[in-house]
Amino acid sequence: MKKVLLASSALVASVAVTAPAAAGEVTWNAFTHFFASSSYEESGADAESDIQDFNTNSEIHLKFEDTADNGLTYGFKIELEADQNATDNVDENYIFLSGDWGRVELGDNDGAADQLDVVGTSGFTYGMLNNSTGGTFNADGVSTNRSTRTAANLDDSSDDTKITYLTPSFSGFTAGISYAPESNTGNSVADSAGGEDHFEVGLNYSGDFDGFGLTAAITANHEEINEDDDQTGVQAGVEVSVAGFTVGLAGAHIDNDNTGETDTVNFGVSYSAGAWTVAGGALYSEFDADAANSDEELTAVTAGVSYNIAPGLTASLGGTYGENEVDNSDDREFNTVVAGIQVSF
Repeated sequence: MKKVLLASSALVASVAVTAPAAAGEVTWNAFTHFFASSSYEESGADAESDIQDFNTNSEIHLKFEDTADNGLTYGFKIELEADQNATDNVDENYIFLSGDWGRVELGDNDGAADQLDVVGTSGFTYGMLNNSTGGTFNADGVSTNRSTRTAANLDDSSDDTKITYLTPSFSGFTAGISYAPESNTGNSVADSAGGEDHFEVGLNYSGDFDGFGLTAAITANHEEINEDDDQTGVQAGVEVSVAGFTVGLAGAHIDNDNTGETDTVNFGVSYSAGAWTVAGGALYSEFDADAANSDEELTAVTAGVSYNIAPGLTASLGGTYGENEVDNSDDREFNTVVAGIQVSF
């Protein structure tokens, strides 16, 4: 990570109008991934889709932080997208304020449910379930026609503009709440077209007992999509770690007024030794549809390995195989494999 004192940084010239007295520092880091992916899907009537591709995922992160004489810590974080033809030039962009009373975040950032949840996929690498960036699988397999889920998590508010409050840690417990009105990333005032009010809460526990680690959480959210369509979800997960092993289990239930209910359970295990991490897992997701849709079941298994070649240089290989069964329709069998290399500092 590079650190640049504001007093000597050229960045001072661009922010001096708004923060002439700031004495903190800007820190920054960056990463670039390169992926080679192969995805295959087969459905009824011998329909096949076979895709090989290269792609990148790159970001530059800027963070400023300072502490006032009264003990208030404040600052901002901006994550800049650095890929060609990126639809959004900024990933996250928010202000934070913190003290003995907790932390407030204002802007475009992950909400309380996403920050506090435990999904049971620690150690998973690219190409695996719930971490599929770089492959055409990317949450939907080659096909996007699926209502089941590839991880036991919620439809959180992602980086939509919001207010989030996180409590300080009390004996390992941290709670949080977020509100995103007219939910839409970087939304403008009165941007009601396609918007929704999104509330999310979470409670997380993290503790270590003589080398035995325990992390557990329960999260929930509610989306007011429109007058006739609300969606509510609840999620819980736990991870235990000891002697390099981490084992996780998570489950989620989502109820949508207009489409149906989805129940998902996933299991994961990983082992780290020196520069190596290996991981594997499995998932089951069931969509119980209303009269206008079709019931679905998704089963999938996943495995991966990563190796830290040198400081800031990591290689990985991950894959997923699954089958999505749809009532009164063609079942879909798919697999994806992603090899990647990352440089970060």
